[in-house]
Amino acid sequence: MRNVVVRCVSSGQGAARRAIAFIEGHPHADISVADIAVASNVSIRAVQSAFRHQLDTTPETTLSRATRVLQVFGPEASSLTASDISRRTGIPLASTHRPVGQMVQLG
Repeated sequence: MRNVVVRCVSSGQGAARRAIAFIEGHPHADISVADIAVASNVSIRAVQSAFRHQLDTTPETTLSRATRVLQVFGPEASSLTASDISRRTGIPLASTHRPVGQMVQLG
């Protein structure tokens, strides 16, 4: 029985990692939880469970934060620091650092 539990936890960790990589790799796409599930090769329920158990959040919250980060940019704000983004979105600085870094890498 213990082996089954260990496999499920490791599968959840992998699903969460694949889901986050997919979200961060498609910053301008209109992504749904179903898209994340397909990209992560798991069911929608497995994505939701992985986010809840591994990240203590939901896929919807993660998508919402990514959208809010992108919305702060515009002609008058084409270059912002992570602190600026945190202030403008209301997202804690620690939560903006990783997605902002990924977006910078992606150009």
